[in-house]
Amino acid sequence: MVTDFFLNVLRLSCGEANEEFAEAVPDPRYRETFLKLTRNLAPTGKAFDDLVIRSADDTCAVTLNPETRQILSERIRGLHKAGQSSNQPFVYNGVLRAVHLDKDWLEVVVQGASIRIDGVGEQVDDLLGPLVNKPVQVHAVRQGDKSTFVDIEADE
Repeated sequence: MVTDFFLNVLRLSCGEANEEFAEAVPDPRYRETFLKLTRNLAPTGKAFDDLVIRSADDTCAVTLNPETRQILSERIRGLHKAGQSSNQPFVYNGVLRAVHLDKDWLEVVVQGASIRIDGVGEQVDDLLGPLVNKPVQVHAVRQGDKSTFVDIEADE
């Protein structure tokens, strides 16, 4: 059943069973997208603390909370740490002003200065669209004066 599969993928994305998650979602880009979408569902704790997602027959439930959100953020960023030892991790806190997925960049305004971050890659519009003109934290790696995208989330 589709609901059971969805809830299983949601549960696996929140857990530590990476092998099971990889088996359920074989494509690494899809796994990363699921992690990001799940993280975006998880509450920050400012409006509410827990989000319970369950099937209609109540046989399976997944609870998301601020701790889940933090764990997912760490997992997402951990996907990009391997092989980037020569690059300096950096966090930009600003307002997402522009996204150009075809040209592979986004622009964040930080303290009045526009900063272009390359390597947005295959980001899902559903992840980036709601963040335009809102405060964000963009995690990137810098090498010289060039920044390459790692992750983005609302700065709440």
